[in-house]
Amino acid sequence: MIAQAHPLARLELAGNALSLDFANTLNYRPAPARDYLASYPELLNWSEYAGSLPAAAVRRLRPLADSPQAAAVLAETHRLRDTVFTVFSAIAAGRQPGSAAVERLSDAYAGATRNARIAGASAAGSRTKATHGGGYGLTWPVEPHQLDAPLWPVAHSAGELLMSGPLERIGECPSCGWLFLDTSRNGTRRWCSMATCGSRDKMARYHRRQRRAG
Repeated sequence: MIAQAHPLARLELAGNALSLDFANTLNYRPAPARDYLASYPELLNWSEYAGSLPAAAVRRLRPLADSPQAAAVLAETHRLRDTVFTVFSAIAAGRQPGSAAVERLSDAYAGATRNARIAGASAAGSRTKATHGGGYGLTWPVEPHQLDAPLWPVAHSAGELLMSGPLERIGECPSCGWLFLDTSRNGTRRWCSMATCGSRDKMARYHRRQRRAG
């Protein structure tokens, strides 16, 4: 059973891609103790924290955060999170992701794209916009009834990453199961974060050496 969500201040955005950070909102796989998306209000909080939706858009969605529609979106949120993890965990392990998971991701990507608009950099206000030399990128205008809007930038990020890669740089932390895009120069990143799993592994190896030496 997953424990109550913890404050987002404790959640590191270590994935280097919005969709991977979304998958990492469970603190550990396969048996998580913390779910940072345990409720629809927490999904809104995460969207603002991760920069996937601007604060103004999040505010428009809050009045219906306790509605039955929001509960349905939360279930969809967890399905999308599982799908993103399933697809990119397989890729991190050097396997071809299953066609059913890719199809689910394709459907989510198509829905996100239908709601996207092109806007100038000053108007886009979203971490997921792909701004280029002309200063234009994607944004997602949000109306108060569009409670699934927090999922649009995530699905778009996952689809773009799957199509454009670099897929050979997708990794999975061997300690906690978090996913990441390795942006290091030599492509040798192993851990979700040296501050957490990497540090614990170094300490464990140190203590093993000390025991052998003793």
